[in-house]
Amino acid sequence: MSVNPASVTNPPAQFPEDFVFGGATAAYQVEGETRTHGKGKVAWDDFLEAQGRFSPDPASDFYNQYPVDLELCEEFGINGIRLSIAWSRIFPNGTGEINPEGVQFYHDLFAECHKHHVEPFVTLHHFDTPLPLFEKGDFLNRETIDAFVDFATFCFKEYADQVTYWFTFNEIWADASNTYIEGTFPGGVKAHLAEAFQCEHNMMLAHAKAVLAFHNGGFKGKIGVIQSLEFKYPLNENDPADIKAANNEHVLQNQFLLDATFRGDYAPDTLECANRLAAVSGGTIEILDEDLEIMREAALYNDYLGVNNYQCRFLKAYDGENDLHHNGTGEKGTGRWRVKGIGEHVNKPGIPPPTGTGSSIPRACSICSSTLSSAIPTISRSSLPKTAWATRIPTKTALWTTSRASTTSSSTCVGCSRLWRWASTWAATSCGACRTSSPGPMATTSVTASFTLTLKPRSARPRQAPTGTSTWRRPVVWTSGWRGCPLTQPVPISQPGAARHTARRPRSFCFWAGREPFVSICNI
Repeated sequence: MSVNPASVTNPPAQFPEDFVFGGATAAYQVEGETRTHGKGKVAWDDFLEAQGRFSPDPASDFYNQYPVDLELCEEFGINGIRLSIAWSRIFPNGTGEINPEGVQFYHDLFAECHKHHVEPFVTLHHFDTPLPLFEKGDFLNRETIDAFVDFATFCFKEYADQVTYWFTFNEIWADASNTYIEGTFPGGVKAHLAEAFQCEHNMMLAHAKAVLAFHNGGFKGKIGVIQSLEFKYPLNENDPADIKAANNEHVLQNQFLLDATFRGDYAPDTLECANRLAAVSGGTIEILDEDLEIMREAALYNDYLGVNNYQCRFLKAYDGENDLHHNGTGEKGTGRWRVKGIGEHVNKPGIPPPTGTGSSIPRACSICSSTLSSAIPTISRSSLPKTAWATRIPTKTALWTTSRASTTSSSTCVGCSRLWRWASTWAATSCGACRTSSPGPMATTSVTASFTLTLKPRSARPRQAPTGTSTWRRPVVWTSGWRGCPLTQPVPISQPGAARHTARRPRSFCFWAGREPFVSICNI
């Protein structure tokens, strides 16, 4: 057998010891057993049955097969897994009666995780509000906020010795937009902007109350929230109308939620835009003074921010009536997103959209395919939790996830310079990541990038929430401050032991801020 000398003198790059090489699941997407073992119903059950296109059972049968999955995780070096607790498996009706079998299932699951040295990162809500609460208005009804906090507090106590890392919600924007703007989630309606903003606010209030319950309860561990963030680009960066359109959706998806997460209130420009958009759909947003008091206090105790990014969007001005069509099964390119008061999703000439969607992703490069080949195993079992690969750069670590364990992958990442700038001031030092997707008909096979910004210890943080105008108030656009640099040679990263960027395709780019490559997009 011949040995390649390069493999001896240049061994594959190794992850740092404290790096989380993670996979991800969500209860409704993988568990199966959705109507057995005492589990209560969620809106997706009847919704999917009526559609007749998808079934949540058995999914990947995680409820019964998790010991095998976790054994495979250990075998392939995956030392972290993001999963969610199905609220209705613990409280079948959302409140009141507890299902002991469901409680014990998660005890057994977490024990198995630790047996295989796989750290669980636990989400408390992943698009699966129990049906009785959903029928009362879901998170538009403030009773659901209190019910969620009770559920979260129960979990903090029950699994205190087994779970260290908590997330309150997965992708609040996805919940709000798919229910109240695109109408693709159960009970969905179209272009109800006021309800979308109200949903976002109420879920962030529920997050804040849960964070305070965790902090005031003295529980060990860390807690945060996962947001799905996207770049919003004006189609014509010199057209004020297009810039306004991009900013409108930026506020709706990014700025409103980031203000709520880290300020604990809303900057004046955020509120101006949110109230203007809510009025377009004939509604208003109810934000109580006591809400903001709770949110400001909780903003000091976020331990990390999870970021899921699927794509970016180009927008142009649009003055017509609402015209929304989600293309889930039809011919490519037939989807439409034109929202009165916001703008229209369009493709940028010269930048191809990702397969199966109507939005564009600027291409960039990251770790070369040879590094991927050595870092990610090739397996055939599709139910294995999504695998990941990573890059480390000064003060930041990003963990990109692939759609399956494979040596051929495509991955994207978040590139919000203002978010990174903010994170740097709070000493973002590391990240664990996982891929998530919507359940049921919204389940996506597209690749996403996820990462977590880990903040300074609480004792080292400023004790006052930010004030004034939001620092992420405008969408980032192509300016002289950004430049897409085509890479044809390996680019060293200063972090010792880190993998090196290598471009293998001429259409790959790496985004730079100053002299530091702070975020990149890969297509290998």
